[in-house]
Amino acid sequence: DFAASAYTARLQSDAPAPSDPQVHAAVEDQRLKLRRVSSLERGGRVGEAVKLADEVLKVAERLGERALVAESLLQRVALEIHGEATKAQDDRLTRAYLTALGGGLDERAVEALALRMYLRGRKEGDQARALEDLAVARETLTRVPSPGWLGGLVLNNAGTVHLAMGDIPRAERMFREALAAREAALGQEHIDVAYTLVNLAMISAREDERIGMMERALRIFDVALGAAHPQTIEVRIAASLHARDPVAARALLQPGCDALTRLTPDDHAGRVRCFSHL
Repeated sequence: DFAASAYTARLQSDAPAPSDPQVHAAVEDQRLKLRRVSSLERGGRVGEAVKLADEVLKVAERLGERALVAESLLQRVALEIHGEATKAQDDRLTRAYLTALGGGLDERAVEALALRMYLRGRKEGDQARALEDLAVARETLTRVPSPGWLGGLVLNNAGTVHLAMGDIPRAERMFREALAAREAALGQEHIDVAYTLVNLAMISAREDERIGMMERALRIFDVALGAAHPQTIEVRIAASLHARDPVAARALLQPGCDALTRLTPDDHAGRVRCFSHL
């Protein structure tokens, strides 16, 4: 299951601009760097993205600007959110939530809770705590003037928690609601829509719907991240594993393996992983 990743499109903070012109200029400069972090990640250069995100966080802490600190923490976690769930990630999200809460930054607070909910939902024994975050996120969301994309994030990540708990009907209901919310707020081709399409396709009982959703999601990933991006390949692998028809499964995965061969010939580990699932 998948959370969302495209955070830099929403770095327009809900906090008032710093009154000091020099501080304001410094904050905007760091936000440009956070956009660079996102660009690096989309290009598959995650190591460079992590290093730059850590540098921005240090500057944000030195400036003492709550909004920038929270944004930096969220961006840092977003780089590794689909990897192993760690205490360090949980700690960063807790800090992002408290920083945003203390600054009256409701959107950032909900975003931190939604990501922490996803993270905790993937850890055995932490699902109950994850659902506590859902309750708080929903209450905080009532104070957000335009909650469209954010509501979709909360619903999507709540669906992943219920999926981890084995409650498939509730997970499917939340994924469908998340898909509708994300399409309405972000458009049909946004990468967050693709993540929810993948989640829903994994549990759909209808083979034709499952394949159609996976194909649609992969078209979005190919455009947004590139055919050889690690996240695109992971989605193709997941899609192939959930396709009951072996021919359909191969058709979903083969273009990704071919893209790795063509575009990243030096990525031997990635190519082996991809072709091993064919």
